[in-house]
Amino acid sequence: MLADYGIPCPNIFTGGYNFHSKYEFICLEGMQQAVDVIVRIVALTAQYVKFDRVAANQ
Repeated sequence: MLADYGIPCPNIFTGGYNFHSKYEFICLEGMQQAVDVIVRIVALTAQYVKFDRVAANQ
């Protein structure tokens, strides 16, 4: 949905393994690393990109 508005939507790793199988699992350390990367991406984006508000119905 965001891509329809021209907003890039990259896939971000989650630290999981064996996706969509009965052996799927995720390790807590991997999840924490993913969170750390996402928080850093948001912080860097906030420094360099100015966002304008977009009405919800557009």
